[in-house]
Amino acid sequence: MKKIAFSFFVFSLFVFFPFFANASDYSDSWVMHQSWDLDFDWLNDCEKDNTCDHTVDYTKAKTYSSKEDFLSNEWDFCSLATDWCNNIWISDWEFSIATEMYCEDIYWEWWNLAYSCMWYDEEKIESIKYSEYKMEYIKYIRKNISSLTDEKPVLWWTWYVLSVKWYSDNNIVVDYEDWHVTGIVSLTLSDVKKHMESSKEPIENKVCTMEYAPVCAEVQVQCIKAPCYPVQQTFSNSCMAWDNPVLYTWQCNNFVDIMSYKKYMSYEDILLKKLDNVSVDVLTRAIDRVDKMIDEYLLPKRELSVIKKKMTQFIFVKELLKKELKSR
Repeated sequence: MKKIAFSFFVFSLFVFFPFFANASDYSDSWVMHQSWDLDFDWLNDCEKDNTCDHTVDYTKAKTYSSKEDFLSNEWDFCSLATDWCNNIWISDWEFSIATEMYCEDIYWEWWNLAYSCMWYDEEKIESIKYSEYKMEYIKYIRKNISSLTDEKPVLWWTWYVLSVKWYSDNNIVVDYEDWHVTGIVSLTLSDVKKHMESSKEPIENKVCTMEYAPVCAEVQVQCIKAPCYPVQQTFSNSCMAWDNPVLYTWQCNNFVDIMSYKKYMSYEDILLKKLDNVSVDVLTRAIDRVDKMIDEYLLPKRELSVIKKKMTQFIFVKELLKKELKSR
């Protein structure tokens, strides 16, 4: 009976976790859908060539009749798409899954392909729209939104940023939600700078030991042409990582996708609450089980995109369990 209960616990983590991991970052229903603004200037693209049509509902996603047409237009900014029947993950400009045969079985002759985007990677869009200088502040806003607004969340006890729109240094509009209600706050660059200064800890006199307890941290790289995505780098311990954000403990894994991992991290507090009443023994065995799943998953030949997706989830769940165990 204990073995069955334990197996259910580990299984539930991987069932419950994707519910949050796959959640869509929708903005309020009254605004234009991102698919109509593919140059990210907050104006409908049709306004530039006078093709706007009042009969079209621009709050809904633009649809395409073929996969190729969809990918050529929306390519890397869309993380999760639909063909009207399936939800399809996109990785390296390709669809990860597609089960058209099941759609034909379910919907018969009424089924028509209609590709559209369900979830845009807001952080990727921001990295294209904004300079590295502005991205420093946007990252800070995303991480500290709960203390940048006076409004209190209703559900899950914390806020999550949906989008940041930098109209000017005096008008930075942030949309956020707590999975129950949404909120919006307008900040100035001066507000953000003051908040950063008040929360900054001096590190000039920081001295690190030579203890070997490796961590994988996110390091921002310098590049000539945008987008400039951060990379993973192993440090001998968390102190040696300095102000580089630590993603997880132990050496970096090449199969971990940083952008996806960071999205998962935004749900960390929610998931940790679910582990409050789990015993130390179960947590310890769960970590061992996840380790075995990681080893087993690398044995068969699988598509690289599928391996990266699963390994990113496995390592996030393992880190979640370790954090809960350490807090006991």
